[in-house]
Amino acid sequence: MIELDELIDYVNDNLNIDIRQNTRKREVIDARAFYYELARRLTNYSLDKIGKSLGKNHATVSHSLKNVVMYLNKEDIDKSLAELGYKKRKSAFAELSERIASLETELENLKQ
Repeated sequence: MIELDELIDYVNDNLNIDIRQNTRKREVIDARAFYYELARRLTNYSLDKIGKSLGKNHATVSHSLKNVVMYLNKEDIDKSLAELGYKKRKSAFAELSERIASLETELENLKQ
């Protein structure tokens, strides 16, 4: 699993911004939101732990994920996720449907 410090370095390097700085500048807020989104998707850490990695609390992370992330370029997020090795998971229902179809095919093959 990727570590939060690695994600912070990744965002800092790719956006040329230090997201650890204590400021309310829009570009830093957006960069932090980008980090929060990547951390949420790529790690199993709680919002509290993700926030604490930047000196913020879980409410700040939650607010950012609900309100700021929608303004970010989704293509940039998807590209970064791909670079970091994240693969979109299918919904549980889609995975289950595929598994059932596979089992039905195997059953038909055994009957023949």
